[in-house]
Amino acid sequence: YPVGGLGSWRRAARLERSGGPARVVVDDAWDLGAAAPAAAVVHLVLAGDVTTSPGAARVVPLGGATPVVVRWPADVPVEETVRVLDDPMLGGVWGERLTRLALDVTGRESLRLVVAQDDTPGTAARRTPAQDAASGIIDAIRGRPPSIVSR
Repeated sequence: YPVGGLGSWRRAARLERSGGPARVVVDDAWDLGAAAPAAAVVHLVLAGDVTTSPGAARVVPLGGATPVVVRWPADVPVEETVRVLDDPMLGGVWGERLTRLALDVTGRESLRLVVAQDDTPGTAARRTPAQDAASGIIDAIRGRPPSIVSR
């Protein structure tokens, strides 16, 4: 998005496979310079059932895919907005609703998000390998990252 006076905004995303379960790490760093607003937010748009807690959002994706947890620093406030999709074309792709998380990064110069398969005992969605293949989503435990929408 064009912002007058913006010094820089850099994003690095990487898949980490070593040292435990696979995860996706997204690092944002910015210099808003003269463009620094009174408030600044980073938005995430998520499809599926979303449950938030301080510093985290658990996402149960569509089609019975494996849940993931998105983590950020616990002191970053979050505002959750659910939007019901009444357009049949959008609903056919994204499900009946989308959840937008607004992470308040006012006064910060960076943010790290970590997305990993939910490893909470007893909370994983129960599905078969055939369901994995049919949905096109493969478990991170099998060496591939889970799906998530970030914007």
